[in-house]
Amino acid sequence: MTRMESMNSDTKEQGSVFDGPISGKVYDLFARLFGFGPTLYKKAAELMPLEPGQVVLDLGCGTGAFCAAIADRIGNEGVIHGIDLSKKQLDAAGEKMQTKSPRFVPHLSSMAELPFENDSFDLVISSLAIHAAAPPDRRAAIRETARVLKGGARFILVDWTRPRTALSRLLYLPFSPTIKGEKDRDNWDNVYPTLCEKENLALETDIFLNSSVLFQSFVKTAAD
Repeated sequence: MTRMESMNSDTKEQGSVFDGPISGKVYDLFARLFGFGPTLYKKAAELMPLEPGQVVLDLGCGTGAFCAAIADRIGNEGVIHGIDLSKKQLDAAGEKMQTKSPRFVPHLSSMAELPFENDSFDLVISSLAIHAAAPPDRRAAIRETARVLKGGARFILVDWTRPRTALSRLLYLPFSPTIKGEKDRDNWDNVYPTLCEKENLALETDIFLNSSVLFQSFVKTAAD
């Protein structure tokens, strides 16, 4: 059975959405309208332990917005591997990264079963992607992240959560588990620190980038 065959059907369906009309520059436009544009990613990048020459993995890289934000900091010797289920999004990311210094390597694959060796990466990042996966695939993605990270390296997660203001909570109400279902409870209740701790990924930073998007940094610790 291939990685794509073993993936949860909900995750595959979500990935196929971005091979349609909501991809590439159209996706970037919608992202900007909802506050997920270059300014947000620049703010996230400023909080990250980036160094020249790092080998980075972006889970659910989409059109490469997060990749582009960190590119200058890891420089010509750096490499960014982008995982996504949408070929159109990977193509858009590759086009965006053509003007950047690091080498960009696309992978049409699931974050739930990564095609890399253990201890391969200096940094794993993911932005506004893990929530789109089915809950079992999210948990598998975190296990896989811990596996491919080097000891002492970090996992950076940028994703939406229950907004901290009453007005924002009204806007996000359609995404609450009460209305949309249990699929969104992980994000609404921010269970990622607990899920990561089980995989020896210790939370070190947990701050809001805006009223509804969290920046979380986890460091890989030694197994018990």
